[in-house]
Amino acid sequence: LAYNLNHGERNIKLFELGKVYLKKGATHTEPFQLSIIFSGQNNEEHWQVKAAPISPAYIKGMFEEMLKLLRIEEFSLTPCNLPFIVGSESSVYTVGNNELGYYGKLSAAVGESFGIDLIELKQDIWIVQFEVETLIELTRGKNMVFSPIPRFPAVNRDLSFVIANSVSYREIENCIRSMDSELISELKAFDEYRGKQIPEGFRSLSLHIKFQDKEKTLTDERIDQMIDLVKKKLQDTWQITMR
Repeated sequence: LAYNLNHGERNIKLFELGKVYLKKGATHTEPFQLSIIFSGQNNEEHWQVKAAPISPAYIKGMFEEMLKLLRIEEFSLTPCNLPFIVGSESSVYTVGNNELGYYGKLSAAVGESFGIDLIELKQDIWIVQFEVETLIELTRGKNMVFSPIPRFPAVNRDLSFVIANSVSYREIENCIRSMDSELISELKAFDEYRGKQIPEGFRSLSLHIKFQDKEKTLTDERIDQMIDLVKKKLQDTWQITMR
């Protein structure tokens, strides 16, 4: 990364697949890992497609798309506490006791030790790592499974909340999905805003929620009940309010 930056490259996506050498006490291991590093814009400048800085949502989407391709759809997320990662915008992915990998923003101190001044650079550096051997074991013998098109229509709702910066999207997502994982078929953030009319230390986060019942058509009353439960849960847990 430093070599590329020193030669004028700014939009960087690099990966390496190979063994790493780890020591824990008297034990040595040599796991295969896929390591990826991102910095700069999410795509090349084009008159039809506007480039934007690589964001946490871009990295999260890439990571989860990889898991989706491997047909790993049930996983848990926790904050990443590695010393070279900024913990507020990071995640570790696990299935049971198996770690699948992690992503996070490189800390300024580590960048500086490699001669990279993040303040002068004015762009984030993102680290992604996959535990290849774990992924191989979890996907061994897996077959592609197709689901029929749902018989009953989905209902979509968009909600905007004012959320403290200390509360991550991951926590919000896990909280909402845990309320009814069968009924909530899709949940994603589609807008984030900081600025006028939003208090210092907070952000406005807009969520798209898709509800779908496999057995029957959803009524407006049922959807309204779910929305009220979501608002109450977020209010009780983090004092989050609707915008």
